[in-house]
Amino acid sequence: MRNSYHFRIRELREQKHYTQEYIAEMLKVSQRAYSSIESGKIRLTVDRLILLSKIFEVPITEFLVGIPGYDPVNVTLPERLSKTPPDHKKLRQVYLELISTREAELSMLKQSLASLDYE
Repeated sequence: MRNSYHFRIRELREQKHYTQEYIAEMLKVSQRAYSSIESGKIRLTVDRLILLSKIFEVPITEFLVGIPGYDPVNVTLPERLSKTPPDHKKLRQVYLELISTREAELSMLKQSLASLDYE
């Protein structure tokens, strides 16, 4: 089914010109198991989804593109998080940690910029 995160994973892999064997090795699974992930026979854990986002160098939300009901333009991150079902608590926590990390990075950049103004 084209409107699933499984299809998006395959699409991203092909865009990067990665083989199934390479991604399987990165995920520490067999090529056959990875093929089952792309075909939708195996459901992904949040941990593996996070790892795939790092491998493909995309945000986790990139896997939601094309899924019916997902509209990244019209829904803000806090609204998305508040609508997250209870079984996605770990993913919600990951988002919150990412926000916290980005806020800390922004603070450091602002401090660095301010120090340049005084030199």
